[in-house]
Amino acid sequence: MVAIGCKPTVITYGTLIDGLCKTRNLSVAIKLYEEMAKGNEESGVSCRPNVVTYNIIIDGLCKAGLVEKARQLFLELMMQRGVDPDIYTYSILMNSYCLVDRIIDARELFDSITRNGYRPDVVCYTKVKDARNLVGVMQLNGAFPNSWTYSIFIDGLCKNGCVLEAVEMFYTLVDNKFAIDLTSLNSLIDGLCKTGRFETALGLFQKFSLHGNLLPDVVTYSILINGLCKNGQLEKANELLSYMEEKGCAPNVVTFNTLMFGFLKNNKIPKVVELLHKMAERNVKPSECTMSLVMQLLIKAGNYRECLNQLPKFMVQKQN
Repeated sequence: MVAIGCKPTVITYGTLIDGLCKTRNLSVAIKLYEEMAKGNEESGVSCRPNVVTYNIIIDGLCKAGLVEKARQLFLELMMQRGVDPDIYTYSILMNSYCLVDRIIDARELFDSITRNGYRPDVVCYTKVKDARNLVGVMQLNGAFPNSWTYSIFIDGLCKNGCVLEAVEMFYTLVDNKFAIDLTSLNSLIDGLCKTGRFETALGLFQKFSLHGNLLPDVVTYSILINGLCKNGQLEKANELLSYMEEKGCAPNVVTFNTLMFGFLKNNKIPKVVELLHKMAERNVKPSECTMSLVMQLLIKAGNYRECLNQLPKFMVQKQN
């Protein structure tokens, strides 16, 4: 492509480097990276590596067991050349350290993330066992996790299929009078609903949101409404929508879409139309998912013209 006057871009190089890393041709991948980093106008190279390029190389090195070389690239080259690492850069290295039981190094990187203003996500804790080890190491070294840190761990446990362990951690925090937050509760309720433990999820909601000191938000209610719909309890889900409004929590488009899809799946067309009108009355702006739902509604309706006439005006008016 260079020969015919077409200059490769950073995306072109990234694609090539990614393919080379995945096929274990690391030496060629590094050579291409160095060609980018140094630049060579004669050969048509005028772009420089960006954070994605570095992440690809670092990930390739780590997967090949060359964690130190990846760290060197991260510390000495990437940052020296003015390319700021992102959360994925940290996640790749943290996971790699955990895989070889270098928990102290993982913890140092974790500290770097928080110092630089990043919020670590569940990617940082792909290996759940290592996340628990990291908590222990943090405590032994006097760096006690706060509620924000624990919410990440609980979310990570839930997303990795360890919901019961997340419940255990949650109740341990409660028993030790630790200040739990709504984010942790929402993650736990979501994890329980998605693993078919709806009654446990509802019990948590009632204990901590209705009778405790955590005020449920639209996310809490939307999670539960989704759980009720998937559990076939559509009327209870509809009642929960009314209840949340009574408590001063306004449903958003996700809440409405979730409930409407539940009713539509069960061919409850009048209920869907009723909910669309509630959306219009509350000035909730429909999303692309809502539009898709309306199309499915019209297809399912026996008389689509009659159904179309029953829809609220904002659903059929043209947008400027």
